[in-house]
Amino acid sequence: INVETLDLNSWGQILVKIENAVNNLKKEDQNKEYYSRLTSYFFVLKNGWRNCTFHGNSNYNEEETYLILNNFKAFLEKFIEKFYDN
Repeated sequence: INVETLDLNSWGQILVKIENAVNNLKKEDQNKEYYSRLTSYFFVLKNGWRNCTFHGNSNYNEEETYLILNNFKAFLEKFIEKFYDN
């Protein structure tokens, strides 16, 4: 997908543009599921971790920290899937 982000200055604005681009892909597009999953992982990172820590004073216990790290790991694994397709 191609998303112009030069005029955007927040994660939220960029993610909405990405989500709209993914939603506009045809149902038959083989990449639609891949980009949909990738976008959902990114929203979890933004909403569940980045916003809370950047805009507030959130603290996470060990279990919550592992959940965040596991989501980020899943995001990276999904991201590199296209580059190392077996």
